[in-house]
Amino acid sequence: MNITSTAALVLTALLATSAASAETLNFEALAAGPHNSPLSLPQASISGNGDILYLNEFFVGEGGSVCAAFTTPSSTSCTGDLDITFTAAVNDVAFSTAGFDDGDKVEISVFAGTELLNSRSIQSNGRVDFTAFAGVTRIVINDQSSGDDSGAGYAYGQFSFSALPSVP
Repeated sequence: MNITSTAALVLTALLATSAASAETLNFEALAAGPHNSPLSLPQASISGNGDILYLNEFFVGEGGSVCAAFTTPSSTSCTGDLDITFTAAVNDVAFSTAGFDDGDKVEISVFAGTELLNSRSIQSNGRVDFTAFAGVTRIVINDQSSGDDSGAGYAYGQFSFSALPSVP
């Protein structure tokens, strides 16, 4: 076997190992609708300051979605704050937002323990990418919706991350 073949085999093995370690937060294993806070999943605990955590229809077939909801007899608004604490530090964190309305705005921060790694202001639907940060232990989503409409808040889904490699 020559050096090029050996290098190709090593690269293939590394890529396979990396792909195999990708994880998600899967809300579809739970019933859609209201849930009490905190919500425990195998990889994380999720809490919100709303009346309930609401698992809704965004990202069906892709892990589902969650929001911190305030409820009234006539409506549900996903304008609460969320705190997602991983059971172990992770890398390559990314997720998506859905449900944007005029007036919606959130500040999303990622932490490694108590150290703030990065913070972003979001005012649209889309992918939120924190893959440049390692050792993430917590995501804090602070809803800052305002204006005449105040927005209806966001749902969050398509969470992906990778476990830190174990040290022998």
